[in-house]
Amino acid sequence: MLVSVVNLLIRNTFVNLIAIVIVAFIAPRCWSMTSDNSVMQVLVYKGEALINQGSAIVVAPEVLVTSTHLLEKATSIVVLDHDNNRYSATERPTGHPQGLALLDAAVPVQPIVLAESELTVADTVNVVGYWHDTQEKAKKSLFPISGRPKFVATVVPQRTATKGLLKSAHTEVQNASVIEIVSSVGRGSYGGALINRCQQLSGVMTPDPELTLRDLWKPHKPLGVYAVKSQHLHQILLDAGVTQARRAASVCLSLQQQQQQQAKAKERRLQANLQKEKQQAKKAQAAQLKAQAEAASEREQREREQQKNSDLAHIAADADNQLKQLSDQMSTAEESNQQMLWLIVISAGVALVIIGWIIYRNKTQLAVATAYFYDCQFTGKDSRGAPLALMVLGRDLQQRQTGLLLGRNPDQVHIVIADDTVSRVHARLSIANRCLYIEDTGSTSGVRINGDIASEKTAIITGDIITLGNVQLTLTIMKEP
Repeated sequence: MLVSVVNLLIRNTFVNLIAIVIVAFIAPRCWSMTSDNSVMQVLVYKGEALINQGSAIVVAPEVLVTSTHLLEKATSIVVLDHDNNRYSATERPTGHPQGLALLDAAVPVQPIVLAESELTVADTVNVVGYWHDTQEKAKKSLFPISGRPKFVATVVPQRTATKGLLKSAHTEVQNASVIEIVSSVGRGSYGGALINRCQQLSGVMTPDPELTLRDLWKPHKPLGVYAVKSQHLHQILLDAGVTQARRAASVCLSLQQQQQQQAKAKERRLQANLQKEKQQAKKAQAAQLKAQAEAASEREQREREQQKNSDLAHIAADADNQLKQLSDQMSTAEESNQQMLWLIVISAGVALVIIGWIIYRNKTQLAVATAYFYDCQFTGKDSRGAPLALMVLGRDLQQRQTGLLLGRNPDQVHIVIADDTVSRVHARLSIANRCLYIEDTGSTSGVRINGDIASEKTAIITGDIITLGNVQLTLTIMKEP
């Protein structure tokens, strides 16, 4: 016995002991039982005497798995569920691969789902089984060399659960590949379950492969947990002809993997929002460029009309000169050819009528073309605080009798203010009696002049603050240099 204790102390370092204490006292020992109903208690009898106790897991319909050493010297086996219902069990001959044994018992319990993914170092699992928190009492015997365990086996009244921390995902001990968990458990945890965060079976708890049956029959409390992986268990079940085991449909992600997925999803959302903002900025820029192009086109059209009016004026002047020349010629030839004079007079009259009609038709345009009003500048900020400046040409105001429209929609107004707080057609600028006027055209937020609502057509002058929505503009009427 002394040699076994020394071996245990050598294999389990001081660091492992500290980790076990941390897990035992910091991790919660009770939590909501979900898949844990498939973890049952196994009682081993020799005759009528209870000689061993441990845990077992329902891994297929009416098939349980447990640790092989628990069944040594058994003449009968009983499994108990969490309500202490008893079911008779028999061992299935399998050859005890990796220290596991299969039991057949008619238990009405849903089998646990076998995990598809392997645990990684530092993962936490739920350790579930039936064990006492304290070490069992040693059994007093007059015959130390007997075929029974040397401790007093008793029924554990309720299932126990605690947290475990994965220390090693692949440990080779005596040609057996197991996983090693740091956790605080009792001797009855052998045959218990390691359940991952997705409520799936990740491993079956077994003794340290280096311990002998004689060591395991002594009263002891395991330092840490060894377990056979659920992937190896699935193969053991297939080799034993058990094909109805439930396997997970997908990989159970660790908390770190879930956090990484959430971070990637958040990054994708940020990228999508950034792309959306870029597209909106491009649309706004395109609308602004369109408005500028339309304004340039309108200026070119006005310049062409002005050039046309100028050409008509030159034609009228040339016609007048020709008329004078004809009059002179008529005066000179009056004495010699009266008939020619009348012909010239008639021709001149017809020409005057045509010229007069042309001048009359373009009288309004000529008057507008020669009229003049000062250019107006509006400066200020939009609703986001960005600088904003607008220039309104005086000749544009003079030439449009109905005035110029201001607003957000470039298809409906002459002067575009690209701001969401400005209505599509917000206000109208016009001149009368050489004064500049502004009036609301039915906008949502109205027009304010120096903070007062302009309910009708109102004259404005240099220095007035015009508010359209959340856009504030200060008027400056430019004087001639």
